[in-house]
Amino acid sequence: MSGSESTGKELKSSIQDYLAYIQSEKNYSAHTFAAYKKDLFSLADFLKSEQEEKIAPDLIRRKDIQNYLIHLSQKGFDPASIQRKLSTLRSFFKYLQRRLKVKTNPASSLEAPKRKKRLPRALSWPQIKSLLEPSLYQKEKEGLRDRAILELLYNTGLRLAEISSLKRGDIDFQAGEIKVLGKGNKERIVPLGENGSKILNKYLDSKNPEGDLVFSNKYGKALSRRGITRVVKKYGAKVIEEKKFSPHVLRHSFATHLLDEGANLLAVKEMLGHEKLSTTQIYTHLSLNRLKEVYKKAHPRAE
Repeated sequence: MSGSESTGKELKSSIQDYLAYIQSEKNYSAHTFAAYKKDLFSLADFLKSEQEEKIAPDLIRRKDIQNYLIHLSQKGFDPASIQRKLSTLRSFFKYLQRRLKVKTNPASSLEAPKRKKRLPRALSWPQIKSLLEPSLYQKEKEGLRDRAILELLYNTGLRLAEISSLKRGDIDFQAGEIKVLGKGNKERIVPLGENGSKILNKYLDSKNPEGDLVFSNKYGKALSRRGITRVVKKYGAKVIEEKKFSPHVLRHSFATHLLDEGANLLAVKEMLGHEKLSTTQIYTHLSLNRLKEVYKKAHPRAE
């Protein structure tokens, strides 16, 4: 066995140890775990191809990580993806530091390319009404289920994963609310609304009572995020002229319309399950842009 093969195995062994650690100690979703795994082995593959003798964790330097980030940028990765990968590397080397496998964290002082601030896209109320028009779903085999999914996305602002894992026991029709287990296993209560409650109740009454999942596939397992996305895009294509229409647009619309109508920012933050208020504040910018448009059209001295 050559020296490079030995050191390569040492890095991959450290990665496997770290993955086992986060799987047992952290409440990461399967999606997040898969992303961490992909990011770390991507670094290992880069170092193996670029510097055969710098594969052992304690031989990896700041410059090596910097070269890796440059490589990602040249490969066309966007700033958000590179930032995520750098965050993964910081966590990995921090773990190795605590276990005395490395002396310093080579990723700690590096910065990823600046992320472009993008305002979330939201639908107008007429577009929402077209999308939720009952006749749109009547001729579809799973029309009642599909309508319940889109109503729930817009009425509650739930994330895809939260819709996918939703159970009957999480819904309190009498109180008109849903108990949601969000990111980091944090629980929150979200209002369901009279219309959303009515449609969801009707769908559940028509559904085979076996199993506790609200939305399931033909095998009785949770309808996947990909499956939910397909449903949303299917109906979006019928009425919305948006190339990148997705379930997240309905979450954005939920938040934006609440703020447009004067909802408290902190209340919207709680309903969305955001950890930081700054994450929710981006919707205020979108609402402000709409206010400016209204002002420009309506005020006699606007121009």
